[in-house]
Amino acid sequence: EVINAASAFFCDFVMKKLLIAGVVENWIMIIDLNDVGMTSLPVKKVQAIVGMTQKHFGGRLFRQFCLNMGFMMRKSSSIFLNFVDDITQQKISVHNETNYKPELIKYVNPACLE
Repeated sequence: EVINAASAFFCDFVMKKLLIAGVVENWIMIIDLNDVGMTSLPVKKVQAIVGMTQKHFGGRLFRQFCLNMGFMMRKSSSIFLNFVDDITQQKISVHNETNYKPELIKYVNPACLE
């Protein structure tokens, strides 16, 4: 509940203060899953946040990068992606710990990355 409220506050703040109507209306989401395995992934929390963002901020996502995913998580996500529409599939990029930088720097200034 607290994570959901904090996420909603953050997304609302970004929309009101950082996005520019008609110029910048979408965002890129970067999810770093370093050291997060299948058994330690907080599924219920992730589902709550995804549900809230889809309901209140639908259409705002430009690209989503899931970085540092282990083998099992990448395989599970590829199964999941088979059930979503083509437009959503094009928005989501799933990467292991070594192959994400070339694609990420197409959208994010390298100076802004750690």
